[in-house]
Amino acid sequence: MRKTCRYGAALLAALLLLCAAGCGDTSGVPSISKLLRLDVSGGTVTAFQDSHGGFQNDGAAYWAIRFPEDGIRQTIQESSVWHSLPMTPAVERLACHLLGKQPPSLPAVERGWYFFYDRHSQSSDPWDAPAALARYSYNFTAAVYDADTDTLYCVVLDT
Repeated sequence: MRKTCRYGAALLAALLLLCAAGCGDTSGVPSISKLLRLDVSGGTVTAFQDSHGGFQNDGAAYWAIRFPEDGIRQTIQESSVWHSLPMTPAVERLACHLLGKQPPSLPAVERGWYFFYDRHSQSSDPWDAPAALARYSYNFTAAVYDADTDTLYCVVLDT
């Protein structure tokens, strides 16, 4: 009987270790790299929130990632999917004002670049923010890179 209990306890401990190993980093850095078409693994996540998990996995995720000086600046500058600030009015309305003043909205940044991608199933052009404003639900990824602080802010909204 004691051997059975020891084996059971050892099996339970092994399962708990496997579950803990599978949890990993909750900051979502690999997934955000894919969303932004940018390798962000060289940065340090300084803020992370995620409210996904509601009805049909609705919610918002927010990241602030700090980089070493000029860590990804050149990559962003040379990218065809990142654009110099200021944001277009439609992107600014979606990413900065739609969500209110608290995270997960993007902060006001004066010098840097922004990214917007509409992931909605009805999107015919995922780079077109005005079309996203015309719908009742939103599924988009938006980000802004602050050149003064070398900080990347990203929000993913699914409604």
